[in-house]
Amino acid sequence: LKANKTYYMVVSPNWSVNQIPYEGYSISSKLLINNPGDKYEENDLPEQAKDLPAKGVEANFAMPNDVDTYYFTAKQTATYGVKFIRTQPTTALKNKYGEELLAPIYGEIVITEDVNKNRKLDENEYERSSYIWNYTAEGMTTGSFKAKKNQSYFVSTYGMIDSNSGISLLPYKLNIDKVNRKDEDAGSKVKNNTPSKPIALKKKNSKSYAATAYLNTGYQNGDTDWFTYKATKTEQATITLNAGAEIDGIIEVYKNGKRVAKSDYYGQGDKEILSLKLTKGTYYIK
Repeated sequence: LKANKTYYMVVSPNWSVNQIPYEGYSISSKLLINNPGDKYEENDLPEQAKDLPAKGVEANFAMPNDVDTYYFTAKQTATYGVKFIRTQPTTALKNKYGEELLAPIYGEIVITEDVNKNRKLDENEYERSSYIWNYTAEGMTTGSFKAKKNQSYFVSTYGMIDSNSGISLLPYKLNIDKVNRKDEDAGSKVKNNTPSKPIALKKKNSKSYAATAYLNTGYQNGDTDWFTYKATKTEQATITLNAGAEIDGIIEVYKNGKRVAKSDYYGQGDKEILSLKLTKGTYYIK
C-alpha cells in the first residue's frame, strides 16, 4: 500500500457453492514491512526518472505493477549493452521478508530517446523506443541499442512477478555499458577456412592454452573469431568456449582447410565444450 492513499476492501461469500457465514467472520491485518521500496522511488513515470549511475542500480519492484524509470545520457556515440539480472534470495533477505515476498522476477526494458532533453516523454517520442524483452528462465534480460553522444534516453524497467500476489521484494541489478567495438582479428582474411591473422592461443601451463576476445557488434550475421593452435604430437584435447549468459556459442575446428570437428550441443548461457584427438599439425578454431 502507498502512503496517503485510501483503499477499499470488498468481502463476499462464494456464491457458486452457497456459502453463508452463519457465525460471522473477522478481518485482521498485520504490518509486515515499512517502506519496502528502493531508494529511487518514486520513479514510475518518465517525469520522475532518476539519473542512472555509471555503476548501474540495484532496486526492486516493491509495488504491484511497479515501473522503474531511469535517465541515461550517452558519453559517446556507440552501441550500449543493457543487462537486467535477478538477484538470488540471500539468507538475510529470507529472514527479513520470508519466502512469499521473494518470488522470482523477470524484467522488460524499454529505451526511449528524449529528443529535446526536457526530461518529459512527449507524444512524438514514443516512436523512438527500443524494446528489450529477451529474458531467460534464470531472470536475466539482455539487449543493446545505439546511442548518440550527449543524447539522453528514458530507461523504463517493467517487472513481471511469478506470484499470485503480484509483489516481490527480490532485488534486481540493471547496468548499461558501452559495448567493445575493437575487433581483435579485423585485419584477418579467411580463405579456404584458413585465416591470415588468427589469434594465437597462449600457453598458461604445461597442459593449458587460452585466449580472450569479444564477439563484436556491427556484423550482419554476428562476429566470428579464429584462433590457432599448433600440435607438436598426437594428443587428446578439450576446447571450451565460455561466452557468458547472453550467448549460445558454436565451435568448429579446421585443419588443412577441412573441418575436422564441430560442437553445437549446449544452449544459451552454457559453455560449449568439444573433445577431440589432435595429430601433429596446425589447427584453426572458429
